[in-house]
Amino acid sequence: MEQSRDDRIVAEFGDGHDVDGIAARYGITAAEVYAVVEREVGPVGEVPPGRYGQPAPYPPPYYAPPPPPGYYAPPPAYHQPPPGYPAPPGVHGFAGPGTLAAGLAQWTDAEGAQFLLGQVLGLFAGRTFAEVRHVFWTDNPLGNELRGMLLALVRAGVLEWREGPANQFRWRAQQ
Repeated sequence: MEQSRDDRIVAEFGDGHDVDGIAARYGITAAEVYAVVEREVGPVGEVPPGRYGQPAPYPPPYYAPPPPPGYYAPPPAYHQPPPGYPAPPGVHGFAGPGTLAAGLAQWTDAEGAQFLLGQVLGLFAGRTFAEVRHVFWTDNPLGNELRGMLLALVRAGVLEWREGPANQFRWRAQQ
């Protein structure tokens, strides 16, 4: 079935072709192109808002304004296991508070402190230092972050740090 001339004009208009170009192709004026489109599709004002290309009113009715400057949402509430909750199999230091404190009671070299922190976090469950030492002895993202966490604990006053060739950490004694 072949389209009529008016259908082709409406299709080209709907595809976004230039009105003057459509008029030149069919030997009519631009006003006649608009008249054909209006006759075939209907007057422009009859389309309800939000339908067939007309934008919906903005902002939508459910829009919430942004918070005032300087407002920060509170942090999420983290679930803490109940006291005495057993550690999952293979995870050392999950349930027992003070594991890192006990492990760092004496001055400990940086690699050993990183290994202890990784064990407390459950990263090296069931693995020996020899199996994961490459994490601390190479430029490794995990090793770098563990060292960064230890230094953050130093800045927070939780750990002491003895800089030098030994580069050691120790749990800060209670004042």
